[in-house]
Amino acid sequence: MMPTREEVLRGALWALLTFNALVLATLVVSGLVASMMQPNGGGAIVAQVWGFALVLGYAVLIGGGVSMLVALVGLPLAWLIAWSLRRSVSITAHVIAFAVFGAAVGVVALFVFAVASTNWSTAFLSPLLPITVVLTTVSVLVGWWRASRHARRGLVLPDPRSPVGIDEAFEDAL
Repeated sequence: MMPTREEVLRGALWALLTFNALVLATLVVSGLVASMMQPNGGGAIVAQVWGFALVLGYAVLIGGGVSMLVALVGLPLAWLIAWSLRRSVSITAHVIAFAVFGAAVGVVALFVFAVASTNWSTAFLSPLLPITVVLTTVSVLVGWWRASRHARRGLVLPDPRSPVGIDEAFEDAL
């Protein structure tokens, strides 16, 4: 499973796109939940829609820029992890390594946010920590999954009913 430059770049792109899509989906869900918990007044709905649009706009601009910077900084580390696992055909080892990498990306990003803003309680004592770690972990795993498709197809599986082969029909549809 020797990684190529294209596979690593493809994985980073998929992780970046996945992360931004998940952030926007999380904001939409949290905005809907927050709006359902507030009593509606005459002009409150219009104000909520405009506020929500503003938040999504800032999320796209700021979140997209920050996540692109994080992807560029993390790209050499992802390549190093992929290269160090090049002789391992264990899908479990790859998944665990990239899941730990994704979780570490989330924690480090929040650490940088806390240092830059001096807002340690928001970064580490709020739901922001588990949400960020889950989003970054899932994003990195999606990136690995998409980037390693070709290499995983070449693996000889010991059992044809192995769960690794289950997702190949689904991948072909994407």
